[in-house]
Amino acid sequence: MNNTTSVLFILSFLSVALLYVAGAPVITKVYPSWGVLNSNIFIDGTGFTATQALNSVEISGYLCVIQSSTTTLIKCIIQNANIPIPNPLVLTVVSSGVRSNSMTYGLISTGNFIQNNDRYYIQGQFSSIPDKTQITARSFDGLTTIPVVYENAQNLYFILTMEMVSKGPFQLIDATTDSVVISHTPIYGAVAQDVKFYEASIVFTGFIYTADTTVVTTIQSIDHPCTITARTDTSMTCTPWSNYFNGGTSLPYTLKQAN
Repeated sequence: MNNTTSVLFILSFLSVALLYVAGAPVITKVYPSWGVLNSNIFIDGTGFTATQALNSVEISGYLCVIQSSTTTLIKCIIQNANIPIPNPLVLTVVSSGVRSNSMTYGLISTGNFIQNNDRYYIQGQFSSIPDKTQITARSFDGLTTIPVVYENAQNLYFILTMEMVSKGPFQLIDATTDSVVISHTPIYGAVAQDVKFYEASIVFTGFIYTADTTVVTTIQSIDHPCTITARTDTSMTCTPWSNYFNGGTSLPYTLKQAN
């Protein structure tokens, strides 16, 4: 092989290599960027193949089962219950044997949903959420959005408002991608935003005061019903047991909701 032939061969090889790299799949966005098992993950990009069998999505060695694919969008679901949670996973796409760039996906879990007066808690395993400052709760109609606080690795919470409560179900949102992570239908209890004690009554201001809302006062570890004398959606008045105000500076009470 003379020098001219060698140069032509090298240039031809480089051209093929460049075309090969140029055709490699590229991930531009993964949304949501975190979520639970058995929920949809959407992958935007270029260089995917519309033939679903020629694509695969790998997440730190595990497969994300592809539901549909085009040349620019893949939808898949993580179904392997053996993956440790929480887990910051590395996601890549392989199309026609060529691997893409990588992106991070945070696998989380959710457990109990608990209301503590105006705080609504979501419990689970959340340490793998990539941006813990960009979490919101949103009503299904998309008109009410409330910031969600990452309290610690096991607890998220948001402050209830009358508007959000009136909407019923809510969605937990990855605000970095404006994507739904989970949907939840809660059963809300009464919220006391202000409590005033008078000579023979207690007045509550807040919301979710219904015919099912009751008040229990406690003196020396003994519960006594506080008789409801007036109620609207946003305020409620009750008359406590006659000795309630003789208990000193501590005047414990509990709002209850029969759901």
